Formats: sequence, C-alpha cells, structure tokens
Amino acid sequence: ALSAAALAKAEQLPVIFLSGAPGENETNQTALHHTIHSSERWNINFDAALDAFSALNIPAERLQGARSCGQPSIAGEQFFKLCQKAYIDKEPVFVEIPRDIIQNKTQPLELPEQRNTSVYNLGGANLIATEIKNRLSKAKAPVIFFGNRLRHNKQLLEDLHWLCETFRIPYMTNIFSKGIFDEFSTLNLGHYNGIFSNPRARKYLEQQADFLLEICTGILKQDTSSALLTGTDRIADFSNKISLKGTAKNCIDIENIFRLLRKMNHPTFAVKIEPTS
Repeated sequence: ALSAAALAKAEQLPVIFLSGAPGENETNQTALHHTIHSSERWNINFDAALDAFSALNIPAERLQGARSCGQPSIAGEQFFKLCQKAYIDKEPVFVEIPRDIIQNKTQPLELPEQRNTSVYNLGGANLIATEIKNRLSKAKAPVIFFGNRLRHNKQLLEDLHWLCETFRIPYMTNIFSKGIFDEFSTLNLGHYNGIFSNPRARKYLEQQADFLLEICTGILKQDTSSALLTGTDRIADFSNKISLKGTAKNCIDIENIFRLLRKMNHPTFAVKIEPTS
C-alpha cells in the first residue's frame, strides 16, 4: 500500500488507509505474525507499518482503547481527527485498529456542523451535567479537584471559578496545578497528594467531603495524586465521585458540560472547614 500512499501524498488526495493490528493486550514479546517478526531478524517490531507510513510524512496512528475506568476509549475521537485531517489538508492518513477494541465502546462525540472545525463536545453532555446537579443537590460537603490539564483552557477555568464562587463549593488542586486559582480564596484548600497534602485539603477530603468532582486530571497516577505510592491517596477510591478527564487537547470536549451547569440552579453551600491542629 505504500506505493499508493506515496502517490496520494504527491497528488494531494485524501485517502484513508485502514489496517488491522494485534490486540492491545497482545503487544508484547510474542511474535504473532510475519509482518512484525521476520524469521531472519532478532527483533519484534509492532510499529513497522506505522513507521513506514511516517517515513513518507503521512499521519499514522494506532487507535487506542480504554486505559482505566476513568479514562474511556478515545478511538472515536482519534479516527474523527484523522479523517478530518485527510479532508481538510487533502492528504492520505494511515489508521491501525487493534483487533481487541473493534467491538468495544468508545467515547461519544457531538461532531461539529462544519467539517473544517476542530470544536466538538462529549456526547450526552446534558446527561452528565444533570447527574452532577443531582449529586450536588444531595451533598452537604462537596469538593472539586482540579487537574493540571485545565491550565490552558481559560473558558473552562472561568466556568469552574464561577461555579465554585457562586455556590461556595470548596476546591483543591493536584500538585501540578497549584496557582491556577486564587491561593488566598477561602474556598481554596490547597493541593492534595495523600500524606504530602496541604493539611487543610487532606482533612477536608478525608474527614468531611461527601461528594468529589474530579476535573481534567491525567490518565497516569503520577499525573494525578499518587502520593508516591504510599497508599495514602484517597482520590482514586473516593466512594461518591464523578471524574471528567476529557480526551481532547486542553479538555475542550467537556466545556459544554459546564456551560450547561451555569444555566442550572444549585444549592449554595455553607461548608464549615475545620481548622487543622
């Protein structure tokens, strides 16, 4: 297919090359097929096709399935972006699809009306916003946990700041997102990272909070609040939690959720933050 791909590149043709690939749980040291392991070579290369198309300066990606219960499959978004790039830039793209994600659910998107825009939202935003509203209505001591992926999204930061200040909802950050909000606000509990937390944040989260809204933290533990594997982190296993990680750059795919929340009525909280001893 590389000859056809090179011709499409030269002629500026929007061709989408689709290929199967070993399953994500099969990408290890087992040689599955002659296309990744030649009997005359010592190494196993699962990226041979991706490398070949990339060498022609053709966008090449392998679709990704879910990485955790809090980070759904982004295969749909990846595929949309690649097709969009082929259409807008008039060039070929190469897409590998691991065989074990074909029947799996992927994160739903509300696609843009115009094909040349990259602005889109999570599908079901109204359902997510309604669920957050319902959880807030039942909570007595909610808290919002901000991740560092919020840092470059001014619109989302403004909406979150409005939500916290208007309804007096305390908030805290992970260690990488300190400073994104006013450090002197009475609602700002500081950073949380298990035993290494700001004392106010740790006491409130672990002893008072009854609902946690986690926004735009990373997929990997070191990007969230791993507490350096001390076992003292309570974010991951908090019992009453909604986690919105977002898959798009700067979390633009969850902006619509908070635009909807701004139109809803929420209780105003008079949370008493116990002083630390």
